[in-house]
Amino acid sequence: MKSLLTTAAAILIGGSAAMAQAGKVTSAYNYFTSYNQYKDANDLREAVDYIEPATTNEKTMLSAKTFYYRGLIYHAIFQDSSAKAKSIVTEPLILATDSYIKTLELDAKKEYSKEVIGRLYIAANQFYNIGIKEYNEKKNNLKAVEYFEKVLQINGLPEIVAADKAEMPYYGFLDTNATSIAAAAAFEMKDYDKAKKYFQIMMDRGFRAGRPYTNMAQLLKAEKNDEAMLEVLKKGRAKYPEDPALIIEELNYYLSTGKDKEAEANLQLAISKDPNNHQLHFALGSIYDKLSSPDDAAKKPSKEEYQALRKKAEAAYLKAIELSPDYFNAIYNLGALYFNEGGDILKTAGDISDNKVYEQETKRAEALLQKALPYLEKAHKLDAKDKNTLISLKELYFRNGDEAKYAEIKALLGGK
Repeated sequence: MKSLLTTAAAILIGGSAAMAQAGKVTSAYNYFTSYNQYKDANDLREAVDYIEPATTNEKTMLSAKTFYYRGLIYHAIFQDSSAKAKSIVTEPLILATDSYIKTLELDAKKEYSKEVIGRLYIAANQFYNIGIKEYNEKKNNLKAVEYFEKVLQINGLPEIVAADKAEMPYYGFLDTNATSIAAAAAFEMKDYDKAKKYFQIMMDRGFRAGRPYTNMAQLLKAEKNDEAMLEVLKKGRAKYPEDPALIIEELNYYLSTGKDKEAEANLQLAISKDPNNHQLHFALGSIYDKLSSPDDAAKKPSKEEYQALRKKAEAAYLKAIELSPDYFNAIYNLGALYFNEGGDILKTAGDISDNKVYEQETKRAEALLQKALPYLEKAHKLDAKDKNTLISLKELYFRNGDEAKYAEIKALLGGK
């Protein structure tokens, strides 16, 4: 009998403990209900004090109700803007979201699922908005990525994926934007592994068309992984052959690696997509300029090819100047094109024995040097400290016998 009485007592004690824990869950909900009626944040503090022990007690920790109520309480704390509510706990929206997710895991009977799915969708919007604020206003990329990742965690839940999207009008927008901004924020703070993860998701899902390919290429460039970068660019160009950013990114690679012929083809394509971009016309002129006078003597063009390339360079520079009349780079390069060609002619003229031909060549050279003068003077007005411009102008003024301007430029060069 004694044994039976002891067992019965144990059952009664256990039952009492279970009831006590269940009572705490009920008390937490009652305080939450009181808060909704009176909007006193002290009720939320009391609700937290009651609900937290229930989440670790074996009698209530596996109850969907426990975590559903916990989610409601922390969500209310997040949405209450009072200082009293803010002092209760940090990151209440994260606590609410984790509670809702736990509710879905435990809710075998689907008692709370529909309500929780709706609240999780609201939470995803809220995480997105505070993530945008952290990224744009506070410049806190680390927190921004954390919040965008919560958006993606919510959006990836099977229950959310399977839900009626008519009730989630911004689902796709949130997914796309949270992924792309998380990738950008991670890239900016040089968390390249995380940035790669999100750029890859964007490429796999077709988010933002060619943009993630460009971003991934820039990331790989920062890592000095040119082989992988070129592979990404090729894949992007194959999928989005008309994408201007991809064309430019591939162009930059060719320019940086001295692949001038490939760069020329890319520039022509880029210009066809953006004909009023003065920088593209300037870059094309620079390519023709370089091809006409390569550093490698073995690549030196024939006389006819040289003249054709110089004409193409001239036309490209003139177009850049037409589109942007004060564009220093094009103005200086055009002046330098004429100046250098005139100088080259004078160098070779000394070897000409035929006086008539010599005079013709020197006149042609002088005409080119004089043609260079107004462009170099304009370049000097735009950038009075550019040394290359000053050196060219000094020589031209000397040749023209313009002593005053020669002295002025010489002074700017430190008397040299």
